[in-house]
Amino acid sequence: MKLDPNAPAAAQPGERQNLSWFVFGLMASVTFVGLLSELLPSGVLPQMTEDLGVSESRVGSLVGGYALSRRTTASTRT
Repeated sequence: MKLDPNAPAAAQPGERQNLSWFVFGLMASVTFVGLLSELLPSGVLPQMTEDLGVSESRVGSLVGGYALSRRTTASTRT
Protein backbone atom coordinates (compact mmCIF):
# COMPACT_ATOMS: atom_id res chain seq x y z
CA MET A 1 0.00 0.00 0.00
CA LYS A 2 1.51 3.31 -1.10
CA LEU A 3 0.81 6.63 0.58
CA ASP A 4 -0.24 9.58 -1.55
CA PRO A 5 2.32 12.39 -1.07
CA ASN A 6 -0.28 14.99 -2.14
CA ALA A 7 -2.82 13.96 0.49
CA PRO A 8 -3.46 16.58 3.19
CA ALA A 9 -1.60 15.97 6.41
CA ALA A 10 -3.39 15.37 9.68
CA ALA A 11 -3.82 18.36 11.96
CA GLN A 12 -0.77 19.12 14.03
CA PRO A 13 -1.15 19.41 17.83
CA GLY A 14 -0.61 23.18 17.85
CA GLU A 15 -3.12 24.02 15.10
CA ARG A 16 -6.46 25.54 15.90
CA GLN A 17 -9.39 23.30 15.11
CA ASN A 18 -12.59 25.36 14.98
CA LEU A 19 -14.84 22.46 14.10
CA SER A 20 -13.85 20.47 17.17
CA TRP A 21 -14.72 23.42 19.44
CA PHE A 22 -18.06 23.81 17.69
CA VAL A 23 -18.84 20.12 18.18
CA PHE A 24 -17.75 20.34 21.82
CA GLY A 25 -20.01 23.35 22.42
CA LEU A 26 -22.90 21.66 20.67
CA MET A 27 -22.53 18.50 22.74
CA ALA A 28 -22.23 20.50 25.95
CA SER A 29 -25.40 22.48 25.22
CA VAL A 30 -27.36 19.34 24.31
CA THR A 31 -26.22 17.69 27.54
CA PHE A 32 -27.22 20.77 29.55
CA VAL A 33 -30.70 20.91 28.02
CA GLY A 34 -31.17 17.16 28.49
CA LEU A 35 -30.22 17.29 32.15
CA LEU A 36 -32.32 20.37 32.71
CA SER A 37 -35.40 18.72 31.23
CA GLU A 38 -34.89 15.70 33.50
CA LEU A 39 -34.19 17.61 36.72
CA LEU A 40 -36.58 20.55 36.39
CA PRO A 41 -39.79 18.69 37.32
CA SER A 42 -38.38 17.64 40.70
CA GLY A 43 -37.56 21.28 41.48
CA VAL A 44 -41.05 22.55 40.79
CA LEU A 45 -43.03 19.86 42.64
CA PRO A 46 -44.54 22.30 45.19
CA GLN A 47 -45.80 24.59 42.41
CA MET A 48 -47.19 21.61 40.49
CA THR A 49 -49.11 20.38 43.56
CA GLU A 50 -50.70 23.81 44.02
CA ASP A 51 -51.62 24.20 40.35
CA LEU A 52 -52.99 20.68 39.94
CA GLY A 53 -54.70 20.61 43.33
CA VAL A 54 -53.43 17.14 44.26
CA SER A 55 -51.07 15.77 46.90
CA GLU A 56 -47.30 15.77 46.55
CA SER A 57 -47.20 11.99 46.37
CA ARG A 58 -49.49 11.96 43.32
CA VAL A 59 -47.40 14.58 41.55
CA GLY A 60 -44.27 12.63 42.51
CA SER A 61 -45.77 9.55 40.89
CA LEU A 62 -46.54 11.61 37.79
CA VAL A 63 -42.94 12.80 37.57
CA GLY A 64 -41.69 9.25 38.20
CA GLY A 65 -43.89 7.93 35.40
CA TYR A 66 -42.57 10.63 33.09
CA ALA A 67 -38.97 9.69 33.94
CA LEU A 68 -39.69 5.99 33.43
CA SER A 69 -41.30 6.61 30.05
CA ARG A 70 -38.35 8.78 29.01
CA ARG A 71 -35.91 6.08 30.02
CA THR A 72 -37.86 3.40 28.18
CA THR A 73 -38.17 5.34 24.93
CA ALA A 74 -34.59 6.65 25.05
CA SER A 75 -33.10 3.18 25.33
CA THR A 76 -34.96 1.97 22.24
CA ARG A 77 -33.62 4.83 20.10
CA THR A 78 -29.96 4.09 20.76
